[in-house]
Amino acid sequence: MSFPAPSSLRRGFLAASCCAALFLYAVYLGALSVLLPVIGAHFSLGAGVSGRLFPATFGGFVAGVLLCGYLSDRFGRKRVLLGGIAAYGGGLALFANAPAFGPALLAAGLIGAGSGAMETVASALAADLFPERRAFILNVVQIAFGAGAALSPLLGQALLRAGMDWRLLYFGLAGANAALFVAFAVQRVPRPPGAAEALDLQLYAPCCASRRSFYCVWHRDFTSGQKSASFPGCRRICAARCQAGRPGRAGSSPCSGWR
Repeated sequence: MSFPAPSSLRRGFLAASCCAALFLYAVYLGALSVLLPVIGAHFSLGAGVSGRLFPATFGGFVAGVLLCGYLSDRFGRKRVLLGGIAAYGGGLALFANAPAFGPALLAAGLIGAGSGAMETVASALAADLFPERRAFILNVVQIAFGAGAALSPLLGQALLRAGMDWRLLYFGLAGANAALFVAFAVQRVPRPPGAAEALDLQLYAPCCASRRSFYCVWHRDFTSGQKSASFPGCRRICAARCQAGRPGRAGSSPCSGWR
């Protein structure tokens, strides 16, 4: 389903929502360094908490980044971004309510996965909204992240100096993510500009009849900036010959004329 191009006001609101997503992630990340000793004492782990909490968080982050870029191209930015926001907010709430460090560690992985999806998809969406000013809008999104990272240690210190529970920050971030979820849910998000060019693997099914495994690497012809089924518009590098060395008639499948 295609959507009409959003107005400048709608694009601006969507871009602001993308900035808010990275800001909220940076707030968690920056405050964690301040709250880490308190969190360790809460779970009776001391300084050892840092050796377990950070790998869980960033392991989930890497998984979220690797998966959600592809998923957002496949299913749309909005669905994947909403899923990332829900995972991030849910992980924050679960971490604050964790009765022991084991469940808290799992919640940290969920926080990382959700934040990885938010960082990847929100940046891509912001760039899609302003293709004519892509570099500028990506800089704005990263400025929002930097602002959250700079302010969050001060927020964490103020929270501790006031004698308040560290979990209030997690609950507050979870509530802010719930509001962000609603803000994205009620907006119409345009599909990625290149969605129509997504690779359909079913087109290449005739090439897979051979029992031998092979792979193809398609390179864009940057001279013309277009994709083509002919060499050298797309340069195909194959590890085994299609159809046991019989490429088939020209034009019969995308595998015709293998090199």
